[in-house]
Amino acid sequence: MLLIALLAEIFILFILSPHVISTMFTFLMLLFPSRSIAVTVITLVLFPGTIIHELSHLFTAEILGVKAGKLELVPDNIRKAEVQTGSVAIAVTDPLRRTLIGLAPFVTGLLLITAISWFLSASIGEAVNAFQSGTLYTHPSLYMAIGGVYLVFAISNTMIPSRVDLKGTPVVLGVIIAITITAYFVGFRFALTGSSLELAQTILQALVQSLALVVAINTALLVVISLNIRLMTKVLGIRLVSVNPH
Repeated sequence: MLLIALLAEIFILFILSPHVISTMFTFLMLLFPSRSIAVTVITLVLFPGTIIHELSHLFTAEILGVKAGKLELVPDNIRKAEVQTGSVAIAVTDPLRRTLIGLAPFVTGLLLITAISWFLSASIGEAVNAFQSGTLYTHPSLYMAIGGVYLVFAISNTMIPSRVDLKGTPVVLGVIIAITITAYFVGFRFALTGSSLELAQTILQALVQSLALVVAINTALLVVISLNIRLMTKVLGIRLVSVNPH
């Protein structure tokens, strides 16, 4: 059940994240009718996540013995129709290593979000106590909670693999599925028991809870920004034009 919940949250995040970024971009274009400004603001907002994303590619490539080239953490040209907030050049390699390098930011993102969520829950609890005692705005827990939410947002919206990142993944996935089906029909079964099962359940539960927080934050932001866009277009009489930050 936990595995199904985790897969469902990942699927939702894959769909939700591009809409959040696109909606942010539309809102910024309404505030500042300049593509350069809108792309710059989004780049700055997502910058911590961009660093983690590209360094994950870089370090994984180095560990696997694949040559990595130039690392860029900002768009090379914010006026182009297609904009990448960051990139790192990776040499051509076999599908397996290419898949591991491509999925590295997603795995790193999941681990970091899980760790941040653990600290965030403690900060929120302390902030609630500070609010009840009337010391909320002077208590560090409030600002730690805000920082935690921001990091979760930045990481979650930059850890999603791009089409380039997923290059080679279909081949590897096909091989894994074929091996799994073959193993099943020849009678091979794999099951966790005892402490291994408890550890796996603990990890899955932590991931499910963390991604639930991610989905909640992104959904809330999407709703708030969408409502502001609708309000601005009605009050200012602006005709909304389809835009794309990528």
